[in-house]
Amino acid sequence: MFSLHDFVFKTLETMKNRLDEYQVRAYALSWYSKSVLTDEDMNTIDSWYSTEETETTNEDTENSNSDFEDVTTDTEKEN
Repeated sequence: MFSLHDFVFKTLETMKNRLDEYQVRAYALSWYSKSVLTDEDMNTIDSWYSTEETETTNEDTENSNSDFEDVTTDTEKEN
């Protein structure tokens, strides 16, 4: 038997790898407002991005100073 909820959720799972976060969230919100998706579904969708943002932030922090370690200014060369 066809389940609209399962169809929408499977579509969202596919979208998360192909579209921007805001597009996935907007699509999910449209189905949530129609009571097809539940609060639990929305928490699951939110977790897809909460975890990825943390990983990205850690990578950015690790590399943030590496670009400046070997930089010298003309003033330093003259002295």
